[in-house]
Amino acid sequence: MVAKSVPTCRGDMTYHVAIMIHGLNRPCMVGYDG
Repeated sequence: MVAKSVPTCRGDMTYHVAIMIHGLNRPCMVGYDG
């Protein structure tokens, strides 16, 4: 997967998990594509 620094708000489990992995508190910061 490729990490993108785009303001995208997805209701995807993988999306939220990625946020927790990166330790980010912003729900619309990191988007994953791939």
